[in-house]
Amino acid sequence: MKSASWIRWGLVWFAALLLLGVLSPRADALSCVSVPNVEEAYTKYDRIVVAKVESVRRVSPFSGENKVKLAVERSFKGKVESQLTIREDFTWGALNGPSEKGETYLFFLNQKDGQWHNPLCAPSKPIAEASDMLAYLDEYDAPVTETRNTDWGGWALYGGIVALVLFLLGATIAIRRKQR
Repeated sequence: MKSASWIRWGLVWFAALLLLGVLSPRADALSCVSVPNVEEAYTKYDRIVVAKVESVRRVSPFSGENKVKLAVERSFKGKVESQLTIREDFTWGALNGPSEKGETYLFFLNQKDGQWHNPLCAPSKPIAEASDMLAYLDEYDAPVTETRNTDWGGWALYGGIVALVLFLLGATIAIRRKQR
């Protein structure tokens, strides 16, 4: 009788541990053990830029990413536009933490699904801490092209308001002429 009780409790504990393993959230370890040196990083990443952070915005409450708008000052690999939007982990952006608005960084970026990313293992860092990397990268200057402003949202709103005012003005004039 005593052994049946132990077996029953053993099965209960086994089932509990099994459920705990099945229902627990997935955890991923970083694929990088160490941050690559500048020579390795140059070949590994798609773009390398010095840029000032203009804005940092959380993509959504459920994603672990920030959307970071950059004003590119220099490029060392590949032609880039002067305005760039990247995504980065919201807890670990430029190596020691997420990028901060107004700060300038040396970014090592990869393109994934048509978007630029600052990967977790990238050696991106504040420009003040990147003098040794910049010394190596100086010989690889690449052009930065001026970004055309494609944000038509403000102009569309302004145009809509002007059209509404003109419509109301025309309707008022037409009603007054009819009343005469």
